[in-house]
Amino acid sequence: MTHRRERAAALAKYGDKPVGTIVYNQSPEDPSTTFLELIVTREKYRRRKVGTRLLQLVEAETALHGAAQLQASVPQEMTDLQWLLAKNGFAFTEVVKNENVLFLRYRKKVKGTKDIAKK
Repeated sequence: MTHRRERAAALAKYGDKPVGTIVYNQSPEDPSTTFLELIVTREKYRRRKVGTRLLQLVEAETALHGAAQLQASVPQEMTDLQWLLAKNGFAFTEVVKNENVLFLRYRKKVKGTKDIAKK
């Protein structure tokens, strides 16, 4: 059975310049998990909380739609992204091999909407 996923994206801008983006999806049939498909920050703007703010936005938005956890699969060599996820409360869960590429899977429990509103 194939589930249609609801895909969404957010763009971070500095003035008129795009500096980061995040793409994620949540299944309408099982909205408890949100999958992070892409997280990109321009190199010049890394370690300036662009990625953190994008992750916070996704967490808040998907919590409103019933997400209980966020999940990301990161290629082993993308250490900056692994660092960003770990810094933002994601825990490493497993190694997954896909087409001769090793991916590290990370998960984070989504805070309740009341907790997110306090930020």
